[in-house]
Amino acid sequence: MSEPREIHQVEYRWHPVKDLFPVASSMSPESTRGWDIRMRAWVRHPPVDAPSQSVCYQVLPPNGAVAALAWRSRQQAGRDGGRPHVSRVLVGNTSLLTPEVAIALCRMGLPALAGERPGQVAAGTELPTVGAADLVGLASDAVDWLDREVRETAVGDGLAQVIAAAIASPGAPLAIGLPETALSRPPGDGPQARLLWGLWRIARPLLGTVRRGWSFSTFEVPVGAGDPSPVADIVFRADAAVSPGSAAGARKVARAVPGDPGALEGTPQAWLADWLVAEYTEGGGEAVERLIAAAGAEQPLQARLAAVYDLLHAKWARLAMPVASATASATESGLPAPARPDGTATPGGTATPGGTATPGGTAPPGGTARPDGTATPGGTAAPDGLGQAAGPADREQARGGARPVAAALGPLPREGTAPPLPLRDETAGEPGPPRLYEPALARSAPELLTKLIGAQDDAEFKLLLQDVLTLSGEPDLGNRVDARRMLFEARWCTDPARPADRQLHADELARIFSAIVLPDLDRPRVGREIGEWAAMAPPPVIGGLLAAARGDSRAERTGWEKYQAMMSLLQLPLAQRWAAENGLRAEWDPSLAARSRREAGRGFLGFRKRGPVG
Repeated sequence: MSEPREIHQVEYRWHPVKDLFPVASSMSPESTRGWDIRMRAWVRHPPVDAPSQSVCYQVLPPNGAVAALAWRSRQQAGRDGGRPHVSRVLVGNTSLLTPEVAIALCRMGLPALAGERPGQVAAGTELPTVGAADLVGLASDAVDWLDREVRETAVGDGLAQVIAAAIASPGAPLAIGLPETALSRPPGDGPQARLLWGLWRIARPLLGTVRRGWSFSTFEVPVGAGDPSPVADIVFRADAAVSPGSAAGARKVARAVPGDPGALEGTPQAWLADWLVAEYTEGGGEAVERLIAAAGAEQPLQARLAAVYDLLHAKWARLAMPVASATASATESGLPAPARPDGTATPGGTATPGGTATPGGTAPPGGTARPDGTATPGGTAAPDGLGQAAGPADREQARGGARPVAAALGPLPREGTAPPLPLRDETAGEPGPPRLYEPALARSAPELLTKLIGAQDDAEFKLLLQDVLTLSGEPDLGNRVDARRMLFEARWCTDPARPADRQLHADELARIFSAIVLPDLDRPRVGREIGEWAAMAPPPVIGGLLAAARGDSRAERTGWEKYQAMMSLLQLPLAQRWAAENGLRAEWDPSLAARSRREAGRGFLGFRKRGPVG
């Protein structure tokens, strides 16, 4: 058994009887009808005159194994006439049509591999399939130039404000407000694709697996103007449509307006976002990944955020603000030059190689001026609006002692210093802000699951769930056994009696099973446990087990064997369960079922020894 390696296409066009309808496809009519049922709700471009184009990427239900990427437009449909709606959709396995590939294609446009352009194919035409390897190759080749493009435009596009909102509400859908002039451009030419790429390169390694996914839409109508059920995890709207006062009954979303920090101004989230964007601007996505690895990518989310904040605070917090560099950059781009924090003009000095200016070109008292405008160890800080001296250790942080480039911070007309981590000291007398970055004290899977199962507050459940989902593994066998027992006794947190906001979904269970089930798949005990679960567990649990094994099959050499083993362990118990639920118990051969269950109990290693059947 192997995964499909081709990406299929479907073209939608207006039909006088069937409205927006698939008129051409690379699949059979039966398969096309099946996909149409799953995609019809969102493939139409929103009913507005401007913008006339949008791109939407969705991971499709029920288990997220496949994804679709649609170019949607209001244009004349060519030969068929009718209403000007045309959509071209690519459909493929999620492991091939990944968010990274989708964002890259959003920037580049529908590839030539797709054949005739949308709206130009005749009804009934068989569209070509697109080789997944070719598509992935296009996206891989684009990584470097996309990084360069986003690094050059990050400040002007307001990437830091988007990152701050994503960090502040890591599990909530994200609504990004843009001016209508930006939305009116084709999606690949506007800021949407650049912001999505920057968000992917920074937030994905930082936040890991959280409830907010990576489906996106480059334009949607205001909240309350349509059914929110098919809306993507990350959407772009006119900035007036993402105001805090959303329509009654609309889903709760995190709000981000590039250029407007809003309620997050001056918060640790805003500073952390500034530093992350500076790190990305200086060294690209690889630099961000190295930083997060150094901070401990395997830690729960809150502990990881705390470690990253500490590293970046030491590196960036005391650098001089690059006023002269920002002025030069703004002048070149035709934008107005930024003012200093106190509103005065930039002093008469010239820009230094580090990207900052020293007033009049003089050295600070007591020392000599560095190329970046900071003071030498013998003197005071360069006039940077921060009022603190930058010590050698602060300036010689990441990547083997190389000093960070102050210009990477962009124009930050902000007074004062970055705040320290809130309430890191348990003995602090002031209550202070929420403990957003306080590391979780419980690191083991059983401890985290105990807190998650007992959580009574929706917000607390979401925070604990983020810690559980970002736990990369559980090294202790006893802890894995205890964690499996706890999930079983808690009915896997899928009991209908639990509030909907405190239930686990199949993809979340898959992440947990990856840490506490797959490492022990070679143990007969786990084979028997999985057989028992299959006999009574609700569908999300079965979906989680399969998704965990299938995801592992893409991550390591023996992963595909684990997926086959999981299938072998589940098949007969599920068949027996189906027979019992449909009144076929009398026709079911229990001796054969028992024999097969004993073989299943031999576990992963037993499967490897006897090999796949058939």
